[in-house]
Amino acid sequence: MMIQDLENNERFSTDYLNTAPKKGDFAAIFKTVEREILMDTAADGSMLLPDATEFADYWFDPDDADADKKAAEKGGRLVYLFTITETSFYTFIYMGDVTPDFSFTGMEFRPFNFDILPVPRKVFFGAETAFQLAGWLHDNRHCGRCGAPMTVHPKMRCVRCTECKNMVFPRINPTVIIAPVHDDKILMIRYRGREEDGYAGTALIAGFVEIGETIEDAVKREVMEESGLVATNIRYYKSQPWGFGANLIFGAFCDIEGSAEINIHDTNEIAEAAWLTRDEIHKKYNGVSITNEMVARFKFGEDFENHLGE
Repeated sequence: MMIQDLENNERFSTDYLNTAPKKGDFAAIFKTVEREILMDTAADGSMLLPDATEFADYWFDPDDADADKKAAEKGGRLVYLFTITETSFYTFIYMGDVTPDFSFTGMEFRPFNFDILPVPRKVFFGAETAFQLAGWLHDNRHCGRCGAPMTVHPKMRCVRCTECKNMVFPRINPTVIIAPVHDDKILMIRYRGREEDGYAGTALIAGFVEIGETIEDAVKREVMEESGLVATNIRYYKSQPWGFGANLIFGAFCDIEGSAEINIHDTNEIAEAAWLTRDEIHKKYNGVSITNEMVARFKFGEDFENHLGE
């Protein structure tokens, strides 16, 4: 189970409805490009987002040719993102010189990280995916081809240049997560200098898929770079969309060919790497990330889902 595995038969839909917000829809609003989200927490610690209808004054008809001009006068506009079952999610694009005041919601901007309980799953996963799209919208306010302003397309999840009509779709960064296993042990690493990002603890080998590579190529290269080992018998596990990095993560287990002696090549990124037995793994299974699930799958076996919180 991972954060995108929704509860109660809820379903994430990529259909681009682009309709006005209704009561019960959510607004996932971020502080420009910072990882801070407008939110509150319930008594049980679960995440609360503002109702999207509270921002009705910032919603403009998608077919209104003057929508961006009107939005700039107000400091921005509410934008449709996607729907989970019957609940639509929206975000806010900052525009013009006016700084919007969202104090009317009674909520405040807070760091968006795993200090927040990832519940309800629909809300947390929706907010995480909204973070990816909000960053993409912010980064594409001007056309990379001619420099003119971009505008939200009324019919598709893309932005379109107001001059040359160039269209830009959401960016997705393919990534691999690898769990090498050998002699009933799993290879885990400790990243250097990422404490603020939550990577201070042990993790699995990971990295981006480079231009011209297959997933298998990336697995072999990353294992070599981060441990000096030769990956073989690569076994695809699962994939996960990860909005925090705009990633699509491919998880894989692999065996090691030849020597299992660790020799870290990239010492600027990797502080430590070690083979761990099941009893030496202290990371608790939280049902959020593919890394966490793969470690739990190794530690507990096929019934790992019965060990949530252990």
